[in-house]
Amino acid sequence: MTVRTRIAPSPTGDPHVGTAYIALLIYVLRVSMAANLSSV
Repeated sequence: MTVRTRIAPSPTGDPHVGTAYIALLIYVLRVSMAANLSSV
């Protein structure tokens, strides 16, 4: 099972702190899920 996510850019073109926060959160969750799956 492959999960793909996409972080959409801001409509104004300026980077948004909330977007970076969500991207970091998704990355951390994916790494922790991968670590849990590999330890099984």
